[in-house]
Amino acid sequence: MTSERCRATVAYLKSKGRPHNHAPMGMKTVGKQGKKKYVWDFRTRRVMKAIVKLHDEHGWGFLRISDWLEEKQAAKEDRRPHPPSGPRAWKVDRCRKAYRAEKKYQAEEQGQPPPMDNGNGQG
Repeated sequence: MTSERCRATVAYLKSKGRPHNHAPMGMKTVGKQGKKKYVWDFRTRRVMKAIVKLHDEHGWGFLRISDWLEEKQAAKEDRRPHPPSGPRAWKVDRCRKAYRAEKKYQAEEQGQPPPMDNGNGQG
């Protein structure tokens, strides 16, 4: 019974465009309790767009993109870059997820169906 109520609540919140869990990649949750909503996180979207461009136009892999983003962040914070297994903000898996999410958002913005996902980030 409880799981049915939870599913019904989540379905209701989704239908109203209201948050029901954490925000999707590229978005953030804003507002007070009971009035929360998702809005674009433009800083994250800018990074996501760069990931798509580096991957699609320059042929970079997600490890190389992750390394590049980490080097930029380390220079900004005046520190040495963390290794791929270290506490990076943009690890390889997150870059891959960001790529998929951004491709989906771009397709939706252009009124196209979202790209098919074959699991390797290739679209």
